[in-house]
Amino acid sequence: MTSAVENQMPVDRVESYPADFGKLYCFTRIVGAQGDTEITHVWYYQDNEMARVSLSVRSSNWRTYSSKRFLPQWAGEWKVVILDEEENEIATIPFKLE
Repeated sequence: MTSAVENQMPVDRVESYPADFGKLYCFTRIVGAQGDTEITHVWYYQDNEMARVSLSVRSSNWRTYSSKRFLPQWAGEWKVVILDEEENEIATIPFKLE
């Protein structure tokens, strides 16, 4: 998780943010993709799906990201589950809004 993306790179890496922070980004670097494909970022708040974002992957070394705006009352445990084109889990990134 990062607070911003500049020049296709995350500016920081933090696991906990103030609940009133506003917007966060989930940055993903794909290495070794075989042709054009797609990944999905699924944003969960306390195990409830809040957003699903499909992202194109167009080369074997690709950077992409999705973002989510947050309301202050959404403090608590969050995670982004990253899925491949067949809906297999690639990674899970937990974070907390405090």
